[in-house]
Amino acid sequence: MIAWAEAQPLRPDVQQEALRRYEGALAHAAPIFTILRENQGDLRDLAVGASFRALLARTLALFRPPGADLVDQVRAVTALIAVHTGR
Repeated sequence: MIAWAEAQPLRPDVQQEALRRYEGALAHAAPIFTILRENQGDLRDLAVGASFRALLARTLALFRPPGADLVDQVRAVTALIAVHTGR
């Protein structure tokens, strides 16, 4: 999903599709994401923790509108985190 979305123009319809794909990926990998989320402290210094944080940062960047003010950036990030942690 990340690679696909990064290769697309940053438009609302692409962001909607990326969010749909992200939610689908979360549905299939919910146990893994739960383990990663609940054990962040333990994973912080491990390669898998760094990899998870890097992927999350790339994913968040897909939903931040370019040139957005702080309010819109927080809104975009909060919405994505709500989808992510709601699983």
